[in-house]
Amino acid sequence: MGRGVEVGCNTVIQRGTLSDTIIGDGTLIGDLVEIGHDVKAGVGSLIVSQAGISGNVTIGDGVEIYGQAGVANWLDIGDGATIMAKAGIGITMGCGGGGCSVQRVDDKSTNDVTVKAQAELITLIGSRSSMPICVKMWLGS
Repeated sequence: MGRGVEVGCNTVIQRGTLSDTIIGDGTLIGDLVEIGHDVKAGVGSLIVSQAGISGNVTIGDGVEIYGQAGVANWLDIGDGATIMAKAGIGITMGCGGGGCSVQRVDDKSTNDVTVKAQAELITLIGSRSSMPICVKMWLGS
């Protein structure tokens, strides 16, 4: 645990198994958060209530992970990334220091889960298969 770290009620930070679990200086962690074994959380990050971080995840500096978001194991979340509430991250997000954002929204007509910026990202880069690391994320397919 770094200096100035704050941890909310009923939060679990699992001890390391293969290496240490590290929470960087000034990181704020809300209530009911689950942080898996061997996680490395950067400096000045924010992890809001009911978020879940699986084991062996590396979280960059200044990352914001909002309520009920989940991050699968063995992933890297780049500096400055923002993961909005209820998003599910299954692919590494290297945001190049400029930050990037992922948000989960429910499409009420089909009840499918989509990423709000998906269409804009695909327009920017052409197709999912050619996505740069900065915008690779779990899109449900």
